[in-house]
Amino acid sequence: EAVARYAGPFLDGLHLDHAQEFDAWTTRTREHFAGRYAHAVQALARQAEAGGDWAAAVGWWRQLAAQRPADSTVAQHLVEALAEAGDVAG
Repeated sequence: EAVARYAGPFLDGLHLDHAQEFDAWTTRTREHFAGRYAHAVQALARQAEAGGDWAAAVGWWRQLAAQRPADSTVAQHLVEALAEAGDVAG
């Protein structure tokens, strides 16, 4: 349920002039929530893999790859899940 409620970066795009402490707080909070989201999605992907539900695992890894497009570890897991799901072209 928490993963479904995550709507993206916390206060994304909000910037207040002359509010360095606020900006620092929003950055820390944004990173905290993004990290928790990523951890939860990764746990769901691994749970799907352990249960042999490769289609679900692919979905979770894709969701995480959308958040972390430059993360090679996520990309590797996505490719492996796609192969296990029989979607070699994917």
